Amino acid sequence: MDIVTNTPNQVVDLPWTAISLAVLQTLNAGMKDEVAARQLSVSLRTYRRRVADLMGYFGVDTRFELGVQAAEVGLLRHHRPGCGAR
Repeated sequence: MDIVTNTPNQVVDLPWTAISLAVLQTLNAGMKDEVAARQLSVSLRTYRRRVADLMGYFGVDTRFELGVQAAEVGLLRHHRPGCGAR
């Protein structure tokens, strides 16, 4: 729910690319930048630029806030290490 407009957040019409979603997933998994960049086959600089671009898009100042916003619009699955079916 968007606090300002009191309307549900929607992913519709957002410019999501495969790399943007992959970057969000690596952040959600808690990967270090170097490991995430290597996994995505991009340079460390490119990875960090993508993170900064996403932070700018969402208008947030921290990676934590980015994760919260991404989860609120449904771009991230809720994941808690150690929880789930065995």
